[in-house]
Amino acid sequence: MDIQLPPEPQIGFQMAPMIDITFLLLIFFMLVAKQTQNQFKPIENPIAEHSTVAQQVMDRGIITIDVNETIYMGSYPATLEEITQRVKTRVEENPKFQVQLRIDARVRHEKVRSILSACAEGGALDVIFSTYQSES
Repeated sequence: MDIQLPPEPQIGFQMAPMIDITFLLLIFFMLVAKQTQNQFKPIENPIAEHSTVAQQVMDRGIITIDVNETIYMGSYPATLEEITQRVKTRVEENPKFQVQLRIDARVRHEKVRSILSACAEGGALDVIFSTYQSES
């Protein structure tokens, strides 16, 4: 007796779900890119003659001082005491922690010194200044 089995269905690769996923990923990355661009306060960076691009961008905390001399740690306003505590916590977690200072060119040096003192009290000894490179 010969038993007839139903034919096996053709196994194929459906492209429609892959296209949907691709569009969702594209939208996600466009939104994330928009968010990261607006993360920091806009400032006018000072110009430095011998400015170079930092090689390592990992393990870095960003402190911004805008033209009104308001201090931001990341994108949130902070006091000098908060900066000292946050830096101290980050240095304890990672001894290679660096601080990047984004300081508006019109900020008084006295304010910059207070930020540097707060970073030193927190244990951050590696400080990077954000500048534009001069054209000469």
